[in-house]
Amino acid sequence: MQATKNILLIICDQLRPDFLEAYGGPAVTPNISRLARQSIVFDRAYSSSPSCIPARMSLLTGMHSLACPHKIPGKIRTTAEILADKGYDTAALGKMHMSPVRGPYGFRKLMLSEDTGDGMFLDDYHRELAENGFSEWDHGLTNYDILETDGCLPEEKTVTRWNGDQAVNHLRECARNKRQFFSVVSFVKPHPPYDPIKKWKQTVEHTEIPKPVGIDRGSATYPFVVSRYKESAETGNFTDTTVNNIRTAYLALIAQIDEQVGNILDTLESENLVDNTLVCFTSDHGDSLGDHRLFMKFFSYEGSARIPLMIRAREIAPSRCHRPVSTLDIPPLFLDYAGLPPVPWHQGRSLIKIPEDNHRESILISSQPNFGSSFTLVTEKYKYTFWPNGEKELYDTNMDPHEKNNIAANNNITRELHIALQYELERINKQRLTNVPPFMEQGEILTRKYEAELFTKVRSRYCHHKKMPYHGY
Repeated sequence: MQATKNILLIICDQLRPDFLEAYGGPAVTPNISRLARQSIVFDRAYSSSPSCIPARMSLLTGMHSLACPHKIPGKIRTTAEILADKGYDTAALGKMHMSPVRGPYGFRKLMLSEDTGDGMFLDDYHRELAENGFSEWDHGLTNYDILETDGCLPEEKTVTRWNGDQAVNHLRECARNKRQFFSVVSFVKPHPPYDPIKKWKQTVEHTEIPKPVGIDRGSATYPFVVSRYKESAETGNFTDTTVNNIRTAYLALIAQIDEQVGNILDTLESENLVDNTLVCFTSDHGDSLGDHRLFMKFFSYEGSARIPLMIRAREIAPSRCHRPVSTLDIPPLFLDYAGLPPVPWHQGRSLIKIPEDNHRESILISSQPNFGSSFTLVTEKYKYTFWPNGEKELYDTNMDPHEKNNIAANNNITRELHIALQYELERINKQRLTNVPPFMEQGEILTRKYEAELFTKVRSRYCHHKKMPYHGY
């Protein structure tokens, strides 16, 4: 009989790696650091699409969001469905951002904590809060407000504590019943609003906070849609104090998550699950947090698109990998670890194989059309971005890690990478499902014709003085 091989995926929402000690950040995440010392740590991991829903659909399907719609069609079987058919107990615990909200997309157990739209009325966390007379929104902010404030719940009622408790209880249940499991533990934070409770603010109040980068770059050197976003969202007007306060609150939210990650790791040890459980820790995307005077995600700059990624398993020696990898490489990893054959619609490669892979030279990132589509190719040395209005960006990420100097003009490397990008888009396009528009149609919002529409859309969603409906991006 084949030995039990469990899979645990821990996701944070909008977590950038440089706020973790394992990636050179502040020393307030000892438990994630403990996991990193036992893992392959990927130093150059990127979201395939730095927006919540498309990034998460790619994690479920193994397909790029350019090729698969947000509402996953029946012809595409998710990783959870594949593993459930092989006898895995499949559970989604936390923020999943599925459409429909309760999927189920192969998950046999759902304990959800959503933070947008219908999800907040159909999930388990908000129902429990309401039944006990609590609301997490009493501070007056919602998840599209780029502001920091004090959390308004007792710690035992916070969403981070709830996410961690659900994970621990489920792991104990699986161990007690001797069930092979595939569990997704998805923390809502540190997504805005940046609202840690005072205890966690006090934990980091004397910590040196990483400073935003790229703030001295000239505004005229950015592509049109980036400049227009900054102007309409007014993020360029934030004072240094405001930015630092937001970053401090962001770090406090991470410190609380770290405590819950520690509880999860301790449970794996106490339940004798360490030797037969693969643990993957990552995020759906990052958060600009003032880099280039931007906030939120959407773009392919490092703060927005780069993510933490580490995998631990008894069969895998701890190390660090400096090759570019993608969230698309996570679903193939799970099938590989479970001893299952690859499926034809997966568009990444198993992370177990990438450190020894001499054939793949780049990964693809696409931003979504909600704030202007762009297509980015990341190699070991360069990051090249093409905007469908013809603008190009090229950065030597070894020499210019903060992406201050666009060297795309009159550069042979630009031409070479543009050809490579076209090849990669054609590869993805061959598997594009028929109800997904062609890539260039998705990029039409970039044209000047849509300038007023873009300005209105960004301002209504992300200006802190507006309270408009938010659609989960």
